Formats: sequence, structure tokens, C-alpha cells
Amino acid sequence: MPSDLIGQPRTRAQAALASDAWQAHMMPLLQPRPGAMATLAKVVERKLRVGLISDCADEIPRMWGDLPYRRFIDAPVFSCREGMTKPDPEIYERCCERLGVKPPEVLYVGDTAREVQGALDAGLGGAVRILAPHESDTSHYWADRSPWDGPTIEALPDLLPYLD
Repeated sequence: MPSDLIGQPRTRAQAALASDAWQAHMMPLLQPRPGAMATLAKVVERKLRVGLISDCADEIPRMWGDLPYRRFIDAPVFSCREGMTKPDPEIYERCCERLGVKPPEVLYVGDTAREVQGALDAGLGGAVRILAPHESDTSHYWADRSPWDGPTIEALPDLLPYLD
């Protein structure tokens, strides 16, 4: 886009076209990791409730109905709708409330050291870090280099032993 057009008014049609293009770009990024659907099914078979806390912009809640794993999530909590992000203790508390569980009963799984430590600081019963796909290469510019000495897994199926 030419820089002289930045900040200029757009028509509803242009805005809708831009929104559709952004959602088409985002959808592949929101697809489940390998093993995620089978793991979530096993979690639900165990009669465990599942929450989701996502630091995201408003397009994610708008796309939520089209995501394949939404059927396994009992309490989705989106930062853009809550007005706060992880590691604010309140966002973890809201998810626990919506799940109908007490924080010490919860095992939190997240892909950054900051958020899993935030879960523990908020009083959740445990936390496991799952490495983001790019983090096997620690030189990657998105790699989270924050310290975390707790349990770490590389794939969601590796979570199941922590639920026993």
C-alpha cells in the first residue's frame, strides 16, 4: 500500500475485503498442532474441563466458531474481550471461574515461560510449558528465552502423564 494512503478513510467494502484477507491469513496459523485433537479428546474422556486463555486481537473470537478444537474448550477467555493479558492473575482467575474450578485444581499449559510462571503466581495448581514449534531452534527470533525450570513438553500428547 502506498504510504500516502495510510490513515485515509476506507469504504465498508474495502474494510470487509481487508478483514477477509486477514482471516484467510490467520486461519492456517490457528490450526491444531499435531496430536492436539486426539489429546483433547482424551482429556475430555477423563471428564476434565478445558479452558483456553488467549492473548489475541478481536479476529480470533470472531473466527472461534470455525476452529476445529473449539468443541473441546469449555471456557474460552480472550484477552481482547477481557481487557487484560497474561500474566495478569485476574485472567487466570476468570478462566477458573468460568470452568467452575478452584485455581489449585488447575494444571495450566502454555507456550511461554512468562505465562506459565504467571499461572503459578496466580495460584494455579501446576504448570507445564509446551515448546512452540520454532523453539527447537533457540536462535529463532521468536524463541522465548525466559527462565523456566518447570516441566516442559514438546508435543501435546506428552501432556497426558501430567493428568494422572
